[in-house]
Amino acid sequence: MHHSDDPEDLRDWLLSQHDSFGRGTLFFDAFARQLILRGVPTDRMTLHMRQLNPGLRARSFHWSRDSGGAIEVKRGHGVEKHEDYIHSPVRDIFEGGDTNKVIERRLDRHKDPKDYPILSELKQQGYVHYLMLPVPLWILGPAALSIATRHTDGFSQRHLDILESSLKAFGTALELQETRSLARTLLDTYVGHDAGERILRGSILRGDSEAVHAVLFYCDLRNFTPLSESEPLPHVIELLDRYFETVGKCLTDAGGEILKFIGDGILAIFPCPEGHTYHCTACKQALGAAQAAQAAMAKRRKEEDDFDLTCGIALHVGDVRFGNVGTTDRLDFTVIGPAVNMVTRIEPFSKKTEDGIVVSAEFAERESDVNYRSLGKFPLKGIGDWKEILTTKSASAAD
Repeated sequence: MHHSDDPEDLRDWLLSQHDSFGRGTLFFDAFARQLILRGVPTDRMTLHMRQLNPGLRARSFHWSRDSGGAIEVKRGHGVEKHEDYIHSPVRDIFEGGDTNKVIERRLDRHKDPKDYPILSELKQQGYVHYLMLPVPLWILGPAALSIATRHTDGFSQRHLDILESSLKAFGTALELQETRSLARTLLDTYVGHDAGERILRGSILRGDSEAVHAVLFYCDLRNFTPLSESEPLPHVIELLDRYFETVGKCLTDAGGEILKFIGDGILAIFPCPEGHTYHCTACKQALGAAQAAQAAMAKRRKEEDDFDLTCGIALHVGDVRFGNVGTTDRLDFTVIGPAVNMVTRIEPFSKKTEDGIVVSAEFAERESDVNYRSLGKFPLKGIGDWKEILTTKSASAAD
């Protein structure tokens, strides 16, 4: 199939076809093959992009003519301190400040410097010409695109013209893909996956909400005020993060979704797909998460000298409204309803238990495979009737 050498032809392809590949690796593979079809002797290509992600510092795509496709490599925070990065051309693109800088080396010529370790490696693999070019990205800063060839003549001026003239269109197409990924990442991070998906589907107006029958999971750290007043604040925050990570992992592993961190508390939800039936998978999942969280906290106390934190966990099941509340220009996606009030009111009674877990009578009815012990009926602030509170183990002597 004939393809035009006109750079506008490649730019048109980039802008019209980028959305049809779904994954970035497929798009990158297609871009490499488009270059080959236009006569650019591309044998190896990589792309490096910074990320706005609490779990990732950067992502890279690696493609070679022999591999049959592109692969993605994720790089965590701290990679910028590694020797491989410090002595790489990627760093010069990311941090050099010159958005038009092109790094070009002929690897088959002794006079061209081998000033990056990667160049010596590529020369040993038979590559003769290497380029690294900045790809303009508005949100994340320039990406770094490398292209290498084994062709004995290297890249011609015509090849360079095709590459350089396509960079803005490639950057535009890439930014559109990355912006969608960035939106999902940030929403997942700050409001949770399910809430983020609802927002992306258009649930953005104040008052938008829907009824959800769910298990409410509430965890609260004990004796946090004395800790925060006696320890340096950076250490307090670091301890809090370890506590949140310990409980949060147990929650997400069990299928729960963290809705928010309330000071030193965690509010999470396990939707009940069965509705109001007495068989409730979510109840079993939530109780398993609570037990796993307490076991993980105990393990951490045993293994880490400075980790002396304990927490209480409460479980309740009921109807809530899941949606937007707040001002017209500052909204919070959360759950509202008496069930939320109930689960936070019963949590302090976890101090009376051996395992630090309490459940409501409604929860115990729905998860009946467990032997419970009643702590009694108690008046709860803001709740009219006296409510029975139960535990999965016998009450401790500390009444």
